[in-house]
Amino acid sequence: MPRIPVVAEADMDADQRRVHDAMVNGQRKSKPVGPLAIAMHRPDLAEAMSNTGLVLRFNSSFEPRLREFAILTCGRHWDCDFEWASHEGEARKAGLSEESIQTLKRGGSAFAQADEQAIYD
Repeated sequence: MPRIPVVAEADMDADQRRVHDAMVNGQRKSKPVGPLAIAMHRPDLAEAMSNTGLVLRFNSSFEPRLREFAILTCGRHWDCDFEWASHEGEARKAGLSEESIQTLKRGGSAFAQADEQAIYD
């Protein structure tokens, strides 16, 4: 059980509903989870966090494989299980090799792809 209760969809006010619907129907295509779900107590904060995430994830100059590699690298560095769980599957879909995913997962630092190594270093 989370320390801060999640706002139930049935209990959302108009601002919370607007931010929720933008997440579900926009580029994110998912309900708010993790930190975004908690931020729904302050819809202005949730919206700002979501917009920042959209810029980082969908408007990056990195190709999807490298973007997901960078996200997993940060998630592993900060031991963020939520980030890892949210992006491991996305990394596979983006073409990140199983070898690179497993290397990151176990805390390794040597990668076969030069671009991945450059990001890691």
